[in-house]
Amino acid sequence: MNNCFTEVNCGDCISPDICSLAGECISPAECTDTCEGRTCGTVCGTTVCGGGDGTCTLDHATSVCDMETGTCVITDCEMGWDNCDNLHSNGCEVQLGTTDYCTSCTDSCTAGVQRCAGINEGCTSCNYVWTGASEDSGVECDGTPFPTHCLVGCTCDVNYVTNSTGGCSLDVSNVVSCASYCALFPGYVDGFCQQNPNKCLPETYIGYIPEGNATLGEVLCKKYNTNTPSCCCVDG
Repeated sequence: MNNCFTEVNCGDCISPDICSLAGECISPAECTDTCEGRTCGTVCGTTVCGGGDGTCTLDHATSVCDMETGTCVITDCEMGWDNCDNLHSNGCEVQLGTTDYCTSCTDSCTAGVQRCAGINEGCTSCNYVWTGASEDSGVECDGTPFPTHCLVGCTCDVNYVTNSTGGCSLDVSNVVSCASYCALFPGYVDGFCQQNPNKCLPETYIGYIPEGNATLGEVLCKKYNTNTPSCCCVDG
């Protein structure tokens, strides 16, 4: 027989006796509930014998009901989460991919000199010494001297992204016009095209802005000019 999902075998009980949870044949008068021989309460927050099914739901976890203890037990964590406090009651409570918990509960990146590149990549170095292939690809702000536009904590300054040699390059991924290109540089709030740099005055030719890319500026303006185009930025 099955008493609330627990298999019990009493052998052959002589009617009217029934099988109890303890595996004994007892009279119906000795029962205190309607669950064929056992007193039923709640298991994992759900009344198992009273029509419930003992289903467990824990945060970011796959879990099952332990019928003996009446508690939910974690069997697996959702991708990107872990059970770092070893408690079952609060599920998988820690999200990975952070400086304190990078790939696992015990994988902590060194503050100020490392950052977590992701749960599959781990901590990346920031020791100001670029050693090429022996370091994680895409590591930010490695090199001697300290690369420009790198910030403490191995991150790039605003409008800059990691390059392949440990430094930071201007992020032009969203540049679609002269205006959007000028907006990447502090102090310049607009942009337009002229036929040559001299016609940009008193505005500034993109090639004269530190780290500005004159070639890209020319490309942005070619669709508007047929001669010698140039990109101008307005000082705000």
